[in-house]
Amino acid sequence: PASRLSIKANGDTSTVLDIHGRSSDDFAIISFKENASQTVKGQIKVDGSDNMIFRTGASTDALTLDSSQNATFAGTEVNIQTATTDRPILNIENQNADNSPPAIHLYKNSSSPANSDQIGDLSWYAKDDGGTKTRLILFRGFQTDVAASSDDSKLVMHTTKNGAETATLTLEAGDSTFGGNVTVNGATGSTLRLASTNTNITGAELVGK
Repeated sequence: PASRLSIKANGDTSTVLDIHGRSSDDFAIISFKENASQTVKGQIKVDGSDNMIFRTGASTDALTLDSSQNATFAGTEVNIQTATTDRPILNIENQNADNSPPAIHLYKNSSSPANSDQIGDLSWYAKDDGGTKTRLILFRGFQTDVAASSDDSKLVMHTTKNGAETATLTLEAGDSTFGGNVTVNGATGSTLRLASTNTNITGAELVGK
């Protein structure tokens, strides 16, 4: 139309736009079309299961909000960007009064799991002085043994040394391996204790300050 559509409340009544769809699978669809060709550029759809689905184009589901307020993204990346200092912040808050915490789950849902599969990464990036985006810290998880009920795992923490990623600390099936020097700094009188029924120290150098 030549003018905008305006919907105004009548007195104290809330402004409501009711869209009555068919009573089968799709109750309502709002389409956004290109003016000349009438090509559908996007849609908002509500289906028979009370899911609200945001689409790109006429049929590509991008975001689904289900009746339990869960959100499912169909894409491969979620970007949160800002130029504000000390932001963005991702807050995950649990307000239940029990002793259970909030959680982040990285799930490797493979149809053919195999030993040494990589199952999750957590990476830190920054630009170097040449303007190149560079990964500087990497935590990587592995499933080293996929045998049911006797699974083994490994977590490798990489830092960067002279431009190369270096496995600095590896935690594997109850064991810890350091990839370089181990420095323990403490106040005068601090003690380094190695507690085991069978402790072996090979090729160690104890340096006092």
